[in-house]
Amino acid sequence: MFEAEHERARIMIVDDQIEDISVLKFILKKAGYSTFLCLEKADDALDSLATFFPDVILLDLYMPKVSGLVLLEQFQTLIPPESYLPIIVLTADKTQQVRSKVLSLGAKDILSKPLDSVEILLRVKHLLEARFLHLRLQGQNQYLEEEVATRTHELAVAHEALQRSREAIVTAREEERRRLRRDLHDGLGPTLAGEMLKIDAIRNLLRTDPDQAERLLVELKQHTQTAIADIRRLVYNLRPPALDDLGLLGALQAQALQYEGAGVHISIEVPGSLTPLSAAIEVAAYRIVQEGLTNVMRHAHARNCAILLRLDDAFHIWITDDGCGLPLHHSKGVGITSMRERAQELGGTFTIEGVAGQGTRLCARLPIRDSFTQNETTSPS
Repeated sequence: MFEAEHERARIMIVDDQIEDISVLKFILKKAGYSTFLCLEKADDALDSLATFFPDVILLDLYMPKVSGLVLLEQFQTLIPPESYLPIIVLTADKTQQVRSKVLSLGAKDILSKPLDSVEILLRVKHLLEARFLHLRLQGQNQYLEEEVATRTHELAVAHEALQRSREAIVTAREEERRRLRRDLHDGLGPTLAGEMLKIDAIRNLLRTDPDQAERLLVELKQHTQTAIADIRRLVYNLRPPALDDLGLLGALQAQALQYEGAGVHISIEVPGSLTPLSAAIEVAAYRIVQEGLTNVMRHAHARNCAILLRLDDAFHIWITDDGCGLPLHHSKGVGITSMRERAQELGGTFTIEGVAGQGTRLCARLPIRDSFTQNETTSPS
C-alpha cells in the first residue's frame, strides 16, 4: 500500500524504445503509480521539465540525436541546486567509467538493462521517499524562515517603540527640568536676590532709622513666607509629599477627609492589599483620584462617593457618586482630559460614564506590567 504522496508521484520516462517504456509503465502502474509522461524523443524532455514538474525521471542513456549524457548536462543547468529531483539512468553498459560519468552529471542511481521489476520498484520508491522528505524539509525551512523574518520584524518594531518611549521619557524629563529652571530662575531667584538687598538695607537702617528697619523686616518675613510657599508648590508638583509620608492609601484617605466637611460622605474600599507600586503609578493614581473628587465636589451635588481600588495585573480605580450625573451633551473639561492623559501616559485606559440624575462612574486602569493591554476597563465583580 503506497502513501498518498507516492500515489500522486509524477514520473517522467525518456526512452527511444517504446517496448521499454511500456514495460516500465506497466510495472509502475501495477504498483500504484498513476501519473506518467512518456517521451520517445529526447528533444522533448527539456520543455516537459518545466511543464510536467516530475518527481522522478527515468532516462535511457543511449538514444539517437540527443544522448542521455547530453540531457543530464542540460538538466544540470535547468534544475536548481537546492532542488532534489532524482534521475535514474537506464543502460545496458555496466562499465565503471560510464557509471562514474553518469553520477558526476547528477544522476542519483543506475538501473541495468534488461530491467528487473523488483529492482525498479525499490529504486523508484526509495528515491521518491528522499524526494518527498526533501520537499517537506524545504517547506518547514521556508516556514521557519518566514517565522524568523516575522519575529525579527516584530522585534524591530518593538525596539523602535521602546526607543520612542525612551525618547519620550527623556523629552518629558528635560521639559520638567526646563520648567523647574524657569520657575526657580524667574520666581525664587529674583525673590531671594531682592531679599538679600533688603537685608543690606535693614542692616544700614538699624541704627539710623529703627522704625523703617522694622517695617522692612515685616516685609522681608512676608516675602520669605511667599518664597517658602513657592518652594512647597514646586516640591508638591514633583511628587505629593503625602505619598512618601502616608503611602498611597493613607494619602487618599487624608485627601478624602478634607472633603468630608463639605457634606459628602466618601468611602475607600481596597479588597486585598496594595503591594508596593512604582512611583509613576502612585502619582498617577493619586492625581486621578484627587481630580475625580474635585469634580464630585464641584459638579455632582452628591451625598455619597465610593472609591474602589483593586490590584491584579493592573491597578484599577473606580469612583462612583450618587449625584446628578453627566448631562446628555457634556463637554470634556480640563479635569477629565487630565485624568485620561495620566492613564494613557502609562499605557492605561480611562472612561467616564453617567446618566443624568443617576450619578457618575469613573474608571481608570493603570498597567503594572511591561505588556500593556488596551482593552476597556472591566467592571468590578
